[in-house]
Amino acid sequence: MQHPTPMTPRPSGAPRLRPFVVAVSLAILLTLVGAEGYHLIEGWAWLDSIYMVVITLSTVGFGEVHEMSTAGRVWTILILVSGVALVGYTAARGIEIFTEGTFHGYRRSRNMEKQIDQMRDHFIVCGWGRVGRQVTEDLLRSDHPIVVIERDDPEGTLDASGIPFVHGNAEQEAVLETAGIDRARVLIACVDGDTQNVFITLTARQMNPTLRIIARASDPEAARKLQLVGAERVVSPYLASGRRMSHLALRPQAVDFFDTLSDPLEDIGVEMHEVIIPEGSPVAGRSLKELDLRRHTGAIVVALRAAGQIQLNPDPDAVIAPGASMIALGTAAQCGALEEFLEGT
Repeated sequence: MQHPTPMTPRPSGAPRLRPFVVAVSLAILLTLVGAEGYHLIEGWAWLDSIYMVVITLSTVGFGEVHEMSTAGRVWTILILVSGVALVGYTAARGIEIFTEGTFHGYRRSRNMEKQIDQMRDHFIVCGWGRVGRQVTEDLLRSDHPIVVIERDDPEGTLDASGIPFVHGNAEQEAVLETAGIDRARVLIACVDGDTQNVFITLTARQMNPTLRIIARASDPEAARKLQLVGAERVVSPYLASGRRMSHLALRPQAVDFFDTLSDPLEDIGVEMHEVIIPEGSPVAGRSLKELDLRRHTGAIVVALRAAGQIQLNPDPDAVIAPGASMIALGTAAQCGALEEFLEGT
């Protein structure tokens, strides 16, 4: 199994700024070499030598620092010719940067990096393919903060979308760090290759042991490996589409009903909401009857999930265990009131 060539994150526009950086480096190098020449040829002090180089390159027209020998004048001519060539090169690169919008792109990239640095509990989507775009679209509809990691965006669609993103290989720790993996809530590994998804999952799990990881797999063997290296959920697009088609054939109305509840674009005023009860929560250990959530919030608890078991239409005497997931049905306001009630109880 070959590991792909490492890539490091880079801000958009940085490669085009490289010639400009090279020009500045050459100017510094020319100043130092020129000063060294005056120091050796004329025996001048270092300050006088550097000063002579600067006034020669800037063509300000000041006189010579000291009387100069023939060899010194030849050296001055060489410095002047090199300086004119360097100024021309720098000016051409500077015009190219501004006319092509590279400087604007670089500044926008820096602003994006600052935006990512401020994110907390965000979602990281690895891969901007067909699956990744659909995942991103659905998360944006739910108003969740997102960072996309993508190696290649030749058409510039990701850049044009305005979604915060990192260019690079999501298997690399530096790339995941740039995406804020230590502060993220969920990572979704949905690149096209199973091998890449395995490495992404393995690296992400090592960097953030509490991170929820959802990964894509094309076959059962890859799914097993993804679970072994730390994926909490593994989804096969082929298996999922097959199951959906069979469900539509057998229970079309039920599928439509749950699709309506889960699709934020369906404006029916009701949504399915999930709340996780953390360890040490004041709610843990109390029964649904005792909490009386329907009266306090208006939301209806339709299921409880704890220890891998799902209890549908839970009994009022059901006790909420620490770490359990509560699935409720209600309006956006009712679901918001449910979260506030559970946090403040």
